[in-house]
Amino acid sequence: MNLGPRFLMLYVLPFAAVLLAGSARAAEFVLTPSITISEEFNDNIAEDKQRTLGSEFITRAIPGLAVHYAAPFWVWDGIYSDEYRYYDLNKRKSENLPNLSTKTKLTLIDQKAFIDISDIYSRVSLDQSIDTTKNSLFYNQSDQNVFTISPNFILRPMSNLTLKPG
Repeated sequence: MNLGPRFLMLYVLPFAAVLLAGSARAAEFVLTPSITISEEFNDNIAEDKQRTLGSEFITRAIPGLAVHYAAPFWVWDGIYSDEYRYYDLNKRKSENLPNLSTKTKLTLIDQKAFIDISDIYSRVSLDQSIDTTKNSLFYNQSDQNVFTISPNFILRPMSNLTLKPG
């Protein structure tokens, strides 16, 4: 009996393809743009009784982008915005204030070992007792960048005991 190329094509190759095929997993990807535009009037932009710069019209434009990516081994969230401030009477220079917040979770060993990574870049108050970022545009503020890496493990030595060091 001759098992020619026809047998190979019809039976052996499809069977080998099924055996060697790997599994594919889908990922979720969401991209959300945003924009905020506002105008404000401030009667003392220096926010100091001693050295007042007078009043000013301030235009703000804040474009932003939020990203979410989720795969079986990796989850990533990121938010970026860039606040542009334009001072109409030029009593202060125009400013760009970037804000970034990212966090990710890498799964090294499924349901056992993870790494959480985050980075936050934003404008913060120099005085810890008073949050001047809510009351002022620039007084007593600085930029801050906080980067964190945190390994996590889930150990199950017994069926009714779960340990989570990290």
